[in-house]
Amino acid sequence: MKKHLLSLLILFSILPNTYGQNGSLPLIRYFGQEDYNAHPQNYCAIQDHRGMLYIGNNDGLLEFDGWNWQLVKTVNKSGVRCLAVDSSGIIFCGAIDEFGYISYEKNGSPVFESLTHLLPDSARNTGIIWKVFANKEYIYFLGSEHVYIYDYKKIHILDIDMMPSYGFMMNQTLCLFTENGISWLDEENQLVDSEGTDWLYENNILVPLELDRKLILIGDVSGMVACFEKKIPFKKFYPLKIDHSSMEFIAEMIPYTAAQLNDGRIAIGSLADGLLLADDKGKYLGKLNLNNALADNTVIGLYTDNMGNTWALLNNGINVLFYNKPLSVKTQTDGIESAVMAVECFNKLEFVGTYSSILVRRTGEENFTKLSEEPAVCWALLKKDDRILASYGFDIVELNENGLKSIYNGNTSYALAISPKFNDIIFSGQDGLFALQENNNMLEEVFMYPECEDMPIRKIEFDHKGRLWATSEYDGIFVYTFKSSIEDYTVQHLDTTSGLSGMLNNYMCMLGNRIMICSPDGLHEAIYYKGEFIIVRPIDFAKEFIDGSIGVSQILTDQHQQTWVNTTIGIGKLSEGSSDYSFNNIIPIQLIPDVFRMYSYWTTLYIGSGKNLFYYDISTAEKEFDFPVFIRKVILNNDSLLFNGNFIAERTINGNTMSCVQQEQSSIIPQISYKWNDISFMYAGFSYEKAEANTYSYFLEGYDQDFSEWTNETKKEYTNLREGTYTFHVRCKNIYGKISPDAKYTFEILPPWYRTVWAYIAFAIIIAGLIFLIVRLNSMRLRKANIRLENTVKERTKVIAKQKQEITDSIEYAGKIQKSVLPSKDNLSEMLPDHFILNLPKDIVSGDFYWAGKQKDALCFCVADCTGHGVPGAFMSMLGISSLNQLLAKLPDAGPDIYLNELRKIIIESLHQKGESGENADGMDMAFCRYFPQTRKLEFAGAHNPLHIVRKGESILTKGDKMPVGVYLNSNEPFTLKEIFAAEGDMLYIYSDGFADQFGGEKGKKYMSKRFRAFLESISDLSCIEQKEKLEEEYQNWISREGEDWPRMDDVMVMGVRL
Repeated sequence: MKKHLLSLLILFSILPNTYGQNGSLPLIRYFGQEDYNAHPQNYCAIQDHRGMLYIGNNDGLLEFDGWNWQLVKTVNKSGVRCLAVDSSGIIFCGAIDEFGYISYEKNGSPVFESLTHLLPDSARNTGIIWKVFANKEYIYFLGSEHVYIYDYKKIHILDIDMMPSYGFMMNQTLCLFTENGISWLDEENQLVDSEGTDWLYENNILVPLELDRKLILIGDVSGMVACFEKKIPFKKFYPLKIDHSSMEFIAEMIPYTAAQLNDGRIAIGSLADGLLLADDKGKYLGKLNLNNALADNTVIGLYTDNMGNTWALLNNGINVLFYNKPLSVKTQTDGIESAVMAVECFNKLEFVGTYSSILVRRTGEENFTKLSEEPAVCWALLKKDDRILASYGFDIVELNENGLKSIYNGNTSYALAISPKFNDIIFSGQDGLFALQENNNMLEEVFMYPECEDMPIRKIEFDHKGRLWATSEYDGIFVYTFKSSIEDYTVQHLDTTSGLSGMLNNYMCMLGNRIMICSPDGLHEAIYYKGEFIIVRPIDFAKEFIDGSIGVSQILTDQHQQTWVNTTIGIGKLSEGSSDYSFNNIIPIQLIPDVFRMYSYWTTLYIGSGKNLFYYDISTAEKEFDFPVFIRKVILNNDSLLFNGNFIAERTINGNTMSCVQQEQSSIIPQISYKWNDISFMYAGFSYEKAEANTYSYFLEGYDQDFSEWTNETKKEYTNLREGTYTFHVRCKNIYGKISPDAKYTFEILPPWYRTVWAYIAFAIIIAGLIFLIVRLNSMRLRKANIRLENTVKERTKVIAKQKQEITDSIEYAGKIQKSVLPSKDNLSEMLPDHFILNLPKDIVSGDFYWAGKQKDALCFCVADCTGHGVPGAFMSMLGISSLNQLLAKLPDAGPDIYLNELRKIIIESLHQKGESGENADGMDMAFCRYFPQTRKLEFAGAHNPLHIVRKGESILTKGDKMPVGVYLNSNEPFTLKEIFAAEGDMLYIYSDGFADQFGGEKGKKYMSKRFRAFLESISDLSCIEQKEKLEEEYQNWISREGEDWPRMDDVMVMGVRL
């Protein structure tokens, strides 16, 4: 039957005190009383479903969000000894004479809710509640003599003969230790014994540890260990004793708690000597205690959180063991006394060169030992054949496990290297570059390279072609290409003229067959071109590596062809993609801020720093751990707490309503009065490895445009927010560059009373009332004013009407005078028997006029368009008519041109025109004709206006001169006389521009001269009386429109004569 049962898991034997192959310690962080501000003694830990961590402390319950600590006290202020979380996320606590759970106030503040009031008065002295467990239906509180079973409504008390404090929960079933061995509670909470386990009581095997497929029970003073399958009922398993030395060790250790680590190893906490470690096969690995790692030897509780780290709850503080990363360390307690300069492994020995000594450690041992008590700097280690050589002080020494022997004495060697081409030569970087060769077990200088004389050479490397690259301390790099011997070579000096960005700290490293130059200014690459190297920036790396943002000091390819890069932001792994390299920052600078060099041996990456030696297991695949960010507080106006870090919900369990915490905010959004519109948010990310280096980005939806830049601040304040609904988002980025999901908090700011709907309604009513009152009062005032005004208007209207009538009468009389000076109808009919005159003044008097006069053998007639219209035009027309009458008497035989020339002189003299700029340029446009009836000769002179003759349906247009009768630029230029012989029946037209310039029609455009001439042409065959009627009709039709006629633009004058 033993073959089917799991064999003994932990077989302790006297093995060297190690932790895996290198015996190094995990990274450890300590939280002391000054951090969490409570009692130093801690008992237990647990996380809820959000990831919030709770720790049972001697002062109460500590809540830790990755940055902040908060203490929740029990009702009787006793310490919390045990914790459990149920499926709803409710935290249950056991204390002294007290047990209960964590409830929450409306603002999210946690409070302890006692359940002891459900006990009978006689049973309320429960003593210490040692453990608490939760399954789907019950909460079990384990006291010293009783088990208290809570079903969310009432408590049932179960009496146990033996102390039940060592009970455990397995497969949702509570198991207890009794005198009969292991017992468990069935579905009715009745105790059932497991046959064949009574021997456990006899051997005090009382510390249980539950693994994936098996249950381990660890003895406290008996030195016994038992292993069972995780299956009820427990099958009998015979106790096995371990050897006497390990039994003594366990007896002294006093096992008290146990946990399985993230990597599968087992940790056993003791009350006397810290932690005992074993692997998952049961191999003893060593211990962590006050001497090497822990802050206290009393380990009361162990808990592995959901990020893979183990919390050791101590009598004096808390230690966090960072087992989520395969990174461990050797410190001063292990013999590392100063900065690590070099590491080399050989024959299961680790040789470490430091700034003060050379150390050695055999694999499996814990501590390093010195190979020499004489302090000196070990600059470099070199493996040559089956020996290890070291630069130590001014010597080069040969090392072995027990000591060292000097084989060269001279100057300090900062670097040592063996050429792949001349393997009997050791190159030494001193104050210069030297070639050394062994002779009689001693090294001798055989050549000194003058190019580097008196120049400290800090590093020597060989590329894939066997070229030697010597890095000087302050003068760039020297590249040696050897031919037949070490003395037959060429050398190239690389400096800033070659492409280096600086002269200091340039180190050549190989990346496959590529030659890379690491520098504080990033990466360069050496390209061999036309017989020499040039330095360029590589194009297949992220821009931060080539723009100087990230400095690089080393590239290392390990035995598994993984490439590691030491940078100013940390140590990471370089991966080659299809077109470029990607960099994964695995060990951020915050973890090891002072890295000197990296070395690799098989599955270990050695990292030398200014104080310690770190080991990174490159064979272990790191797990990805998500982490949350919490909004911890929301504060109004810097003094009023709105939210205290926990979103709560009411849940009904077995008919009992309980408040419990939830991941996200409920749909009930807090409403904030406008006077509290200054809001501060405090937040923290649960990535506590280097919590001070975490950065945050936030975004207030409804206010900000986008997420902020990353900042270390854990608080954001918004002031004077307007009313509206807002959602605050925050995310956290840890030292590995991993970003948490957003945490959100939604709230609504109510408008001030004067911007509420009811206020707007009240304002509207008040304003309407005021408007009504003002209108009413104003109306009354206006009525009175209107009455007064109407009386005044009536009086003034009478005066104005009388004045207007007088003016109108005057103008009408002037019109009669104007008409009287025009040729009379009888005289005009005598001179021009067949004619018509269309005279349509714009106003009562007109600025257009016609004139006719008789000479001895000829008839003179004209149509003129004076400047302006109305009264001003009428004055000009009177001047024109009177002047023409004078000229006819003065010059009875003159032609049209003479009349125009003389009329111009009269107008200029009468109006005192001088032709100066800005002067009044009044005058007139005119078409003047003289007709000889006997000879049918027609003479014409025009000022702008033309002569239009229609002969047998065709138009003959004779244009006038382009100057007015009045002042003009060329007022001395005479008018032109034009002669035409008329035919019988010719229809002659002279006119002003009033008809053609009139706006009208459907689109309100000008009539235009072309259309006017065409219309005259269309009516020319009609009698003169009919032509006049047609013109009047066309004009009226043109200006007519719906509602109101188009306004008249000018006086209209048309004279038609049938010759």
